[in-house]
Amino acid sequence: MKKLKILNLIVFIFSINSLLLYSQNFDKDIELATNYYQRGVALKNRQASDSAEFFLSKAADIFKTYEDWDNYLIINNERGSNFIHSGKIDPSINFINEQIVFCIEKFSDSNEYLANFYNNLGLAYFFKGQTDNALEMYDKSLGIRIALNDRESLFTSN
Repeated sequence: MKKLKILNLIVFIFSINSLLLYSQNFDKDIELATNYYQRGVALKNRQASDSAEFFLSKAADIFKTYEDWDNYLIINNERGSNFIHSGKIDPSINFINEQIVFCIEKFSDSNEYLANFYNNLGLAYFFKGQTDNALEMYDKSLGIRIALNDRESLFTSN
């Protein structure tokens, strides 16, 4: 009986210790992901698209590991924008379409992330010369923003 109590105590202590280590790793990983994200955006703004993609994808991977879908989608929106600005139009269209499907699965068909993806998809179609598709995507983005009563972002939908 005494051995069983000691064993239970050891298991309990081990569990607490594991939780503390997980918590510490979580905090460090989220801080690292945030730094990767900030570095990626800075590089994107300096037109260093390959380096930006490296850091943005690292940040996205960390947030995906912890199932932090909000930050994951924010970063992937930046990645889609980075593909567009680097002239990788077809890859950006494919990537953004994948993110739209993922976004609808995780949230709904009416959220700010989806509006941002549709806006970027419209931009990609515009640069590809497909103005009808671009206008359709801009309209979807604007419709979501109106439905969400997102007055601050109404003017960011092209």
